[in-house]
This record gives sequence, C-alpha cells and structure tokens, in this order.
Amino acid sequence: MTRVHDWRAAALACGVFLAVPAGSGSAWAASQGAPASAAAERKAALNSVQALDYATLSGGAIIIKLIFKEEVKEPPRFFASYHPRVQIVLDFADTASGIRSDPTEVGQRGLRSLQVVQNGNRTRLIINLMSPAIHEIERSGKEVLVTLRRPSG
Repeated sequence: MTRVHDWRAAALACGVFLAVPAGSGSAWAASQGAPASAAAERKAALNSVQALDYATLSGGAIIIKLIFKEEVKEPPRFFASYHPRVQIVLDFADTASGIRSDPTEVGQRGLRSLQVVQNGNRTRLIINLMSPAIHEIERSGKEVLVTLRRPSG
C-alpha cells in the first residue's frame, strides 16, 4: 500500500491529475484534504466554466474564449510545457467545469486541441499546440480570452 501512496504523492507533486471515485472515502484521499464526494467538490467551487469557443483571426491569430458563470476576479495561474507535448495550461482555483472534458480537436494555425478538465475544486484549460506560440491572457467580466500568435521570425 505504501507504493500506491508514494506514487500518488509523486503524481500530485508533478501536477498530474488523479481521479478519485466519488464517495471512495479512502484514507489517503482524506489525509490529503480531498473532499469525500463529488457533491462536496461542486459545493467548494465558487465559479464554473459554462462554455469554450475559439475563432481564427486574419493575420494567423487564434482567440480562445472561456465563459464562466460568475465574474473571474483572479487571473488564472498558467504554465507552458514543451516536452513531450507543446501545451499551455491555465489553472483556475475554486472553479468547476460545467462542460464535457472531451478534447475539442482544432487542427489549424498551430492549435492541435483544447480540453477543459476538473480535479476537485480546480479546473484547467489545456491548450495543445503543434509548435510553440506567443500567448496573451485577458480577463473581461465573465470571460477569459487567450490569444495565440505564431512567433515572428
């Protein structure tokens, strides 16, 4: 049993999402401060993602739009990864996902796919890219806009 605990702790330290079945009541989940049920997780989340959309602009840019139930007061934390995949990840605390977690395949202008996933009371937008891109993040009321541009040169 210690191996599983060590693996889960290592995965959490690396930012890997773990799916704990609702109502599992495992001692490990309780020791990590994980809510006991999916209902408790939804209650803990103060906001929720309602929609995801994207549009291509002239000049090669792509705008990704996330729409939330309530105003987004805090900027999301984000990080970029280049190996093994090129991706940008936005992390929203105290946020649930009200949309499906299946990837949205895009396949144009350097954008491979978009995916919104929830773990506990956090939700992430995962932007999978074909190659590195310049990104800008903007909050406007209930919307978060991400603009992707190819690097010049």
